[in-house]
Amino acid sequence: MPVVPPAGLDLPKGDKPYDWEEVENRPWASASNRSSTGCVGEDFVKYHDLVPMVFLWSPSRKLLTGTAKFGPLVEGPKLRAHGASIAMVFDEILAYPVWREIDEKYGMGVTAKLSVSYKAALPLKSTAKFECRV
Repeated sequence: MPVVPPAGLDLPKGDKPYDWEEVENRPWASASNRSSTGCVGEDFVKYHDLVPMVFLWSPSRKLLTGTAKFGPLVEGPKLRAHGASIAMVFDEILAYPVWREIDEKYGMGVTAKLSVSYKAALPLKSTAKFECRV
């Protein structure tokens, strides 16, 4: 079934909607997978409104694209997103392609180190677009 991208997110030029699937960013934490994976929590990013995210995955291209919206629950400096919320989004974005391409074949992987250098403050209510490939 073709994917309808969220408003403001265009699929890469030349791609067709059937090349993409909307996915959970933590499929091992979904209710249907918890018993088989041993995960006891829930996908806090997908099911809580701190930073709503949409993930679109192209298995053939090994490419992840999507959006993250930084709302008032992650305010740090006045009217700006807290840096920790931005780092959390980077961690989630970078983890998904690794999970799809490595974890499924070789077992669990975790983030050992994440270093973020900020160039500017991100205003609240901003929607960030991202793209990540393996």
